[in-house]
Amino acid sequence: MTRQRYCDKHQNKEKENQRYYDRFVRDKKADRFYHSKEWQLVREQVLIRDHYLCQHCLKQKRVTKAEMVHHTQPLREHWHLRLVPSNLISLCNACHNQVHGGKKVAGVGPGGESKILGGRFHTPRPTFTQTFFPK
Repeated sequence: MTRQRYCDKHQNKEKENQRYYDRFVRDKKADRFYHSKEWQLVREQVLIRDHYLCQHCLKQKRVTKAEMVHHTQPLREHWHLRLVPSNLISLCNACHNQVHGGKKVAGVGPGGESKILGGRFHTPRPTFTQTFFPK
């Protein structure tokens, strides 16, 4: 057992994978944006507006603390909407992962349009694990 995420044998592999991801996959512009003061302020405003509750869960009559603020229109494709509160929604991690995983959730209309999020689901992208640890 170890206190670290990985044993000594696999720790170097994790560092190597993270370096590769940072160098070739990570969107540097988006990374800078998510660390900006402007984003932090708007993010906090949206969480307050939504009472720190996951809006998707509320539609399902569940009360769950929101931990993410999600862009309903993808940041890469709609950069001009990055700080527009009407393009942002508070979500819990599970719902945020569902949206980015492309999984259908209750409230999805014909054509894949989300009645909750007001837009189409994101194109499914492989997860970090799928990318670096294929089966």
